[in-house]
Amino acid sequence: MRAPTVYPGSVVINEFLPRPHTDWNADGIVNVGDEYIEIMNIGAATVNIKNWKLDNGGNGSYKLPDLDLVPRQIKVFFHSETGISLRDGGGTVRLLKPDGYIADIYNYPKVKSTDRAWCRLSDGNGSWAFACQPGPGRPNIPFESATPTPGSGPTKIEETGCSLEDIVPQSVLLAECGGFGSGIWNASRENQFWLQERWKWNIFVE
Repeated sequence: MRAPTVYPGSVVINEFLPRPHTDWNADGIVNVGDEYIEIMNIGAATVNIKNWKLDNGGNGSYKLPDLDLVPRQIKVFFHSETGISLRDGGGTVRLLKPDGYIADIYNYPKVKSTDRAWCRLSDGNGSWAFACQPGPGRPNIPFESATPTPGSGPTKIEETGCSLEDIVPQSVLLAECGGFGSGIWNASRENQFWLQERWKWNIFVE
């Protein structure tokens, strides 16, 4: 009998951002493409992640590339690359080995704040908390320790107390939450839902 293939188990999910409000992937657009999942090698040996997968426990899955992660290395994967959608209303993030075994998993509740990441504190093997300043590809920093520099970093849309989630199209989010014209969405109207098209949600019906 052939012995089963043994895959190293020292790679974990380290951080993820379900509700971006900043151009974190630096493509010039603030949209769902800025959602990301970050993994980290917490072991003492280099791990090749070829054929490992990231998914959201549903219809979003991405096969990881042929890449060696050295010990303590962090690698980030944006929605614009993976197509994996992280729902504002709560969901699941999973890391799977090539044999389908779940290497790491985290189920998160409804996300009410933008540009706030779920993260491990400390990096790699700490407890999960909805407490970090987004830092794709960098060590996790809790908000109380963050010291952003004015005029630097990615482009950000100013916060307006917007309560909309990513169940509405990006154009509605920008109109409602991005400055002039804010408030056009009547959130009190009931019995409306969005029909999914190619890019998340594009049409609503009553």
